Amino acid sequence: MIAGLERGNVPAAIGKTLLYALLAILGVATFFPLLWAVSTSLKTEENAIAIPPQWIPDPVRPENYTETWEMFPFERFYFNTALIAILGTVGAVLLSAMAGYALAKYRFRGSYALLIAIVATMMIPYWINLVPVYTILAKIGWLDTYHGLIIPRLARPFGIFLMRQYMLTVHSDYIDSGRVDGASEFSIFWRIVLPQCTPALAALSIFFFVADWNSFMWPLIVTSSLDMRTVTVGLSLLAGSPFRTAYAHQMAGATIGALPAIAVFLALQRYFTEGISLTGIKG
Repeated sequence: MIAGLERGNVPAAIGKTLLYALLAILGVATFFPLLWAVSTSLKTEENAIAIPPQWIPDPVRPENYTETWEMFPFERFYFNTALIAILGTVGAVLLSAMAGYALAKYRFRGSYALLIAIVATMMIPYWINLVPVYTILAKIGWLDTYHGLIIPRLARPFGIFLMRQYMLTVHSDYIDSGRVDGASEFSIFWRIVLPQCTPALAALSIFFFVADWNSFMWPLIVTSSLDMRTVTVGLSLLAGSPFRTAYAHQMAGATIGALPAIAVFLALQRYFTEGISLTGIKG
């Protein structure tokens, strides 16, 4: 102990222990809502609203999941959400990468002003765009359609900015070598630049997929038929009559709806920190 004090290792060890304890508390606090949702989804309706709350389901009622699935066409909701999230993520990531590449590696008149304008649009509240975009979709007949749900959300300023910042770290020597070898500009982008941007692409995919999967307001406004509803909009139907107090079924539906987003994050999380940390290296 004395030797540890002399070397100064004890204060460092105490600080590290406190840091780990704080991180553990924050981790539990973050994970607690999901644990509570899973626990409530396995309770009876009486136990779901019991006071004091029941932490461990007794009896366990897994039938809540099958009953929730059968209340509404959740397989259709899942298909719609998966289609919108996958196509929307792929399209938005590809468009962001192309725009980011152009802004990072090409110098043309007004390029910096264009970048500032793109970044400035990030300050516009989301709600301001709803009415004009909805009006445009109504005039061209895209309401209650897949392309009406997907295409307006492909151009995302945050994705363009993030990819531009990351592509600044790609050495231009690789691009010049590709041009010397006679490769086309698109071939250079696709075969040389994109493979070096895997962390940023993965991080952006997480952002976009989770956002599209959990999107509620946009699908609620654009769609009107039950067959075009998404998981989040479908879950809101469980809160209405005659399921106003079906808290266990609501939690079962919320658990089912959260699983794909969690799976995507777990699959790509090793790229997440690297992709975000390297975007601010150059300006």
